[in-house]
Amino acid sequence: MPTYNDRADRNGIRLLGIYKDEKQTRGKHGSMMKVAWNFCKTRVIIASFFYTLSILFALVGPVVFLKLTLDSLEKETSQDAIKTNATIIDMFKILDFKFNFYARLECFYYMLAFCVCLFTSKVFASITNWLNLRTSIRLRSGVLSAIFRKSIKSSMVNMISTHQILTEDVDS
Repeated sequence: MPTYNDRADRNGIRLLGIYKDEKQTRGKHGSMMKVAWNFCKTRVIIASFFYTLSILFALVGPVVFLKLTLDSLEKETSQDAIKTNATIIDMFKILDFKFNFYARLECFYYMLAFCVCLFTSKVFASITNWLNLRTSIRLRSGVLSAIFRKSIKSSMVNMISTHQILTEDVDS
């Protein structure tokens, strides 16, 4: 559900206000790229933070919890039980007899933590995508609203390009 801040007219007014500030500070050398960056800077920074968290959880899961799972499995088998001359069938028998309940529970907890890390990573990646889509929609609607507002006030709409409509000196 769109909120009040997602409306095109509100975003257009805000974009034109940022453009006026840029024009006052830089004069004729004002940049529309800087205006667009100022328009969506906070949301991009927050989305970058969530993306960093997503990468962090995607990395922590396999590196930490799979290592802990393998270590707990290795801890329960004694070092003298696995010999160099033992066959594969003998090793499976040793592992089957030495596998106790508490070691299985510990491995289960580590694998559960691994799954939680991957799930959290996907949640943060989804939040990042959601924020980026909302930011791009707000910027697009703001630009379209500003162009529409400027073109209504301009008398030479058919003779100039879209960028010139947005940056020309028409009283807003």
